[in-house]
Amino acid sequence: MATRAETFAEISAKIKDGNISDAYRTYEDLPIVDQLAISISPGVGDVLATYEVKEFGSRGKKNIQDKDYLGAAGNYGMSALSGVSLIPLLRFLRVAKPATKVVSKVSPPKPKATPKPTIPKDPIKLPSVEEFVPLELSELTYRGAEGLGSKAAKYINYNKKLPNQAPVQTYLAKLKQSVPLGELRLLNIIDESGDLSPKLLKELDVRGSDKISRKRLLNYITSNQEGALGKKYVRKGDHESPGRIKNQGSEYTNEMQSTYQVRDVTRKGNFSHYRGEKDAYVFDATADYRVDPLGIPEDVLPSSFFDGLPTRPSFLNVARIQSDYSSELSNASGTGRNARRKFINDGLAEHSVKIGPYNIDTLARSLKEHLGKSPAKIKSIMKTELAETGNPSRANDALIPLVDEFVDVYLDVAKKAPKNTPYLPAGAGDNLKKALTKYNESVPVINALRIKIRATSLDISEVLDAERLELLKFPDVNQDKVKKLRDKINKLNKKKIATELELRGTFRKANENSNIESAGSLFTDFSLKTKDLEKLTGKPFYESLDKSLDEIYLDLEKLPGGGIRQTYAYAGDDPLKRAAEYFKKTTGNTDLNTFELTKGVILMKKALGINTKNLDGYNLDAYAKGNRSEVTKLPIRANFLRAVKEGKDGLYLDSAAKRLGDEGGLDNDILKTTYKEAESEIGKIINELNLPKKDYIASVDPRGAESLSGTYVKFDARLKAAVEKLGIDAFKDGGSVDIDNMLSSL
Repeated sequence: MATRAETFAEISAKIKDGNISDAYRTYEDLPIVDQLAISISPGVGDVLATYEVKEFGSRGKKNIQDKDYLGAAGNYGMSALSGVSLIPLLRFLRVAKPATKVVSKVSPPKPKATPKPTIPKDPIKLPSVEEFVPLELSELTYRGAEGLGSKAAKYINYNKKLPNQAPVQTYLAKLKQSVPLGELRLLNIIDESGDLSPKLLKELDVRGSDKISRKRLLNYITSNQEGALGKKYVRKGDHESPGRIKNQGSEYTNEMQSTYQVRDVTRKGNFSHYRGEKDAYVFDATADYRVDPLGIPEDVLPSSFFDGLPTRPSFLNVARIQSDYSSELSNASGTGRNARRKFINDGLAEHSVKIGPYNIDTLARSLKEHLGKSPAKIKSIMKTELAETGNPSRANDALIPLVDEFVDVYLDVAKKAPKNTPYLPAGAGDNLKKALTKYNESVPVINALRIKIRATSLDISEVLDAERLELLKFPDVNQDKVKKLRDKINKLNKKKIATELELRGTFRKANENSNIESAGSLFTDFSLKTKDLEKLTGKPFYESLDKSLDEIYLDLEKLPGGGIRQTYAYAGDDPLKRAAEYFKKTTGNTDLNTFELTKGVILMKKALGINTKNLDGYNLDAYAKGNRSEVTKLPIRANFLRAVKEGKDGLYLDSAAKRLGDEGGLDNDILKTTYKEAESEIGKIINELNLPKKDYIASVDPRGAESLSGTYVKFDARLKAAVEKLGIDAFKDGGSVDIDNMLSSL
């Protein structure tokens, strides 16, 4: 048996070499007396105590996983105590040591005499720190989308700098710096305006300034991952253009098609593919591809690229990525672009900038190239350009004198013009609430003007009838009286026209915020009360109904089983109460925003709610960028991860030229952009794995090798290890988060 001095020397050597865990194992096997002697030794004891904090915390976690809660409590307690240098005093109480351990008879060396430490009168108060136990990487994924990772969940789970408890706003500020806003919206952490989501505040029962635990926030995030992203494999019988990949050659097998879903994506039409998949965000087609490196010319793709892979490596071929949703956005964006253009052109015309449409476009294009510069700089550049490109047929020289006024007016009008976007503007909900208020404020004013117009029309009719009667009675002699009647008609017409103009102005004013003319599609659930009607007409409500009190009182209805009864008998014998029930029934259709009085006056009802379904715009999806959605991110990332999981040797993405040529869509700009973005996304994934792109990605130009063209990605052991360690996220990096460093800290 080694002496204490020898053991002490062994432990010290291991600590010096950095093998602290081995040193602790040697120390832990010692008799308690020897442990105590070593634990109070300067330097060595401190190192062991520091290690013990981590060690017992780790054991506590393991005990919790094994549902040994008493053991966990003990280990976490030991961990905390070791951190305040109390562990030596408690070594005699440890239950982890076998009871039969033989205690060494050798007495520990007497320590040098040191002053007795001053013991505080009050008992030592240990800090109450909530223990945060990180989740495994596999627990931070979107399970409905091949297990893609959540950057938000990783950040909260791994970042050691985050406090274990903090105000919600503090966590939000950190997340915004490091996680894409699209993912924060998807996980219901923020709303479209970037503020804390009402769902988060409600579910956690907090305000932004309230403190929550890090664990509580992580639980909220992981729970909101459920149903956020999805992938559905399409049944073979429902495939679009089946066999298109397989027909390329025998090296392509096992063709599969999938649709992808993203929460809160709104679809309004254009279901050209998979008509049963009304929630499809994007779709793809893939196949297993047995690559023949020797069959690819060296000048197209060097065989050295496949070094380290099997002779006939198996790649996952991503042949097709397409989105009907993307087409919808494009169409909506075109509509928005035209609306913006018209607004600006109308604004220029209102400011007396007399330029034809073609010339407006010419000047606008020139101006847009220099946006961001000062107005004076823009004017100077535009004048120079027009002078240098003077063309008599286009009369560019004639436009030079108009530049100053054009730029000033254009910049002013453009600020107010609607944005060219298919998406609803940020804060659309707040704007709609304002619109609802504006609409309801306008309703009584508009109704009063309509009644006024109707009354004036009736007066005109009465005067006309009197005029006709006078002409019949005195066709030749009573012209003075007829003239007076005509003058009265003219005055009434002027009054009616003035009222109509006022009504039009009221509509126009209300329309700025509420789109009042189409209230039926903008708002929902409409109501008109009896007191509103009486206030408008100045008479009891029942006088405005199309039936008299007697008719309403005696109104009959057939019973389902036969027989008849008084319709409104349940209201009692009071005719007014029966009339009120009749009014309620006739105005009870809450989908209609109008009510017609007996004399043909169409009244507006007050709106009770907001209808978001028929809005001219789309919800802001998680992958939105500018006026479009980056639809390739999800399928490319999902297929990359799928290929690694399936043990493939690589990934092969068809080129745009190859796919579009096959599908007859060479001129389709949307598809061209889609494939270009898909190629770029692969490079981003390699960067996120901290790997050099040149070692893993090779591109084959379609010129001269269209059938082989596309992007090839090689999966070697190093890449697979990186994916195992880091995962692949559903969203690209959103800030300065270094997941690799955070993982290494575990």
